[in-house]
Amino acid sequence: MLSMNNKGFTLLEMLLTIFIVTSFFTLFISNINNPDLSWIYFSNEYVEKQADSLINRKDNNINNYLIHFNSNGKVNKAQTINIGNKNIIIHLGTGYFTYEE
Repeated sequence: MLSMNNKGFTLLEMLLTIFIVTSFFTLFISNINNPDLSWIYFSNEYVEKQADSLINRKDNNINNYLIHFNSNGKVNKAQTINIGNKNIIIHLGTGYFTYEE
C-alpha cells in the first residue's frame, strides 16, 4: 500500500498564503503613501482657464472656487483657498498664485 507523506505544503496552500500576504501588503502600502493631489488638479485648471482667457480674449471663471479671469488673464479678487493641506494664495491683479503648507 502507498503511504502519504505530509511533510510539506500543497501548491494550493502555498498560493493561498502568497495571495493573502500580498493582499495585506498592497492595502498597507497604498494607505501609507497616499498624497493629496487635489491642489495640483486646481493648479492645472487655473492655468488652463487663465490661458483660455488670454488666447481668446474673453472672460473666464473657475466656478468651484469663484475665481474670475478678465480678458487679460488677471483676477479681480485676491483670496486664499485651502485645498487639502495647502493654502493657495491668489494675488490680485496679476493672475499669479502661490501655495504654502
